[in-house]
Amino acid sequence: MKKILILCSLVCGWSSCKHEPAPAITGTVCFTSEILPVFVSNCAKSGCHDATAADGIRLDGYEAILQSKDAIVPYNTGKSEVIEAILEDDPDKVMPPPGHAPLSQLQIDRIIAWVKEGAPNTTNCGSTGCDSTQCTYQLHVKPIVDAQCVGCHSGNTPSGNLDLTTHASLAAIALSGSLAGVIDHANGFSPMPPTPQPIDPCLRAVLKNWAAAGAPNN
Repeated sequence: MKKILILCSLVCGWSSCKHEPAPAITGTVCFTSEILPVFVSNCAKSGCHDATAADGIRLDGYEAILQSKDAIVPYNTGKSEVIEAILEDDPDKVMPPPGHAPLSQLQIDRIIAWVKEGAPNTTNCGSTGCDSTQCTYQLHVKPIVDAQCVGCHSGNTPSGNLDLTTHASLAAIALSGSLAGVIDHANGFSPMPPTPQPIDPCLRAVLKNWAAAGAPNN
């Protein structure tokens, strides 16, 4: 009888520690193509949430994110500090801070959905709906650049003094050949985004096809 009581105590104690039931992972959000680029471009900047790990939160890789205490709590958006920060109304607490490009509603929604799915390390899952033959600036190129690059290359002090929020600035590096070099992580170019792997091949093809067409403002 004593053994049974001890066993029940252990089981009940374990159950009370669970935060939320873990739903089945649907795999609808791709970490490597949808989530990591947003973190790297908007959060994992020098002196913020890169290897310097401001406030102990590092957002430049999957293992680093999960090892940063309470930064992301799988299945639990209410206890994930990153979610709290990107939804914050207080300008002294919101992330990214004022002076930097804010996350779009789509980016916020995808991060929240990813956490609700358990924050899985989904890789090699491609880019939903990507068609490399479609490469107009407004409909296809700009959304990619906004998601992958603008977090670093915008605001009061854009990385490398390069603001990519305008067509003219992006077209200049596209026509010089630098855009293809950096997104392909080619030798002699600084890899962009600065993640271990380049962005999805289809997204890169859209950007390079647009550049090859003369980088029109269409």
